[in-house]
Amino acid sequence: MKNLISCILLLMALLLPATAAAYDLAVDGIYYNYCDGGSAVEVTASPDGYSGVVTIPDTVTNNGTTYAVTAIGGRAFHGCSGLTDVTIPKSVITIGNGAFTGCEGLTSLTIPDSVTTIGEFAFSLCRSLTSVTIGNSVTSIGREAFQACEHLASVVIPNSVTIIAPLAFADCSGLASVTIGNAVTNIGASAFANCSGLTSIDIPDSVITIGSDVFSGCKGLTSVNIGNSVASIAGRAFQGCSGLTSVALPNSVTSIGSSAFSGCSGLESVTMPNSVKYIYMHAFEGCRSLTSITIPGTVLTIGNGAFYDCSAMTDVYCYLTNLLTVWVDTDLFYLSDGDYSNRTLHVLRGMAEDYQADENWYPYFGQIVEDLKDDNLHGDVNGDGEVNIADINAVIDVILGGTGDVPAADVNDDGEINIADVNVLIDIILNGNDPRAR
Repeated sequence: MKNLISCILLLMALLLPATAAAYDLAVDGIYYNYCDGGSAVEVTASPDGYSGVVTIPDTVTNNGTTYAVTAIGGRAFHGCSGLTDVTIPKSVITIGNGAFTGCEGLTSLTIPDSVTTIGEFAFSLCRSLTSVTIGNSVTSIGREAFQACEHLASVVIPNSVTIIAPLAFADCSGLASVTIGNAVTNIGASAFANCSGLTSIDIPDSVITIGSDVFSGCKGLTSVNIGNSVASIAGRAFQGCSGLTSVALPNSVTSIGSSAFSGCSGLESVTMPNSVKYIYMHAFEGCRSLTSITIPGTVLTIGNGAFYDCSAMTDVYCYLTNLLTVWVDTDLFYLSDGDYSNRTLHVLRGMAEDYQADENWYPYFGQIVEDLKDDNLHGDVNGDGEVNIADINAVIDVILGGTGDVPAADVNDDGEINIADVNVLIDIILNGNDPRAR
């Protein structure tokens, strides 16, 4: 809906009657206004519009005074559908809002290294634009800067860019390749929404925030690598990415937003780290190829219908140890056909009774079994869910050359298995440590 409203507003702007262009000087068919206190000039709109090939010089001379061309003003080439080629000089620092909006004949573009800012709507609706080179000094790409450039095939966002504003590349349906520079910290809402030709994306470790709907509607997206600084998967971030088959969330992620992966009908596996605390409503609704999910013990909230209509899901592995401290909404695992006989809930030892008494859990499973080993139980060497004399015997067996679980027997994590590990186990048992403590 937001995309639709934005497009309507943009089309309304294009249909507004043209007003007489105001300018300070004209040289060789290009019109300019003074800027920077009169020490430089910026390109402005032509009374008759621009067409064909336009080469913007780096300086212009008027009445014996030479001025540097430092900017392309807002709406300077707005609606110039006959413009086929433009050369931007290395003197230009700023490309203003709507500078080239609706230049439907423009096929390629080089933004020089001198440019630091690409304004809002700068190249939106340049429908024939197939390639663009973004210079290495650009720090921000404005809102809807390249929206609906439907023939744009690839984009390399340089390492100078820190912000990709909302809707920057939305509706670029032909966009097949995007490289995001390693200085980007913020990718705005719907920045790549409906880029249906996009097949893979790497979000670098520099990115902290990704906005809502950022890749929604990217139906061709099959793989995504999310960097290790992203703290939250925003609402609808990957909604409708039906080609996505697997997702591994990094350890930095603490929340999965509402409908973040809803409608990802091809999603078969999700790796959810122990950092996750919040899974919001409908987060994985309609992920009909998802066969299993693991819910870590760190989760504090699971929203309404989080796994609604995940019809292929047969196994849920849940490490929650105290359901009284977890806020759980309704319809978590609802199936429209109501048949839960083939679905199993796997829980930790001693937890089945709690789940069987909770109406938000037991109705959605044919069986609840206690077959999970809590890998965080310090000293549970034999994997039976308890720490006792049997674990001491298991360590001794390894020391004497037995076939026990060698990694688990290194209780003090010093790289060796010896009497020191036995002493640590004795201390755990004698001091009454809670074997479920994390």
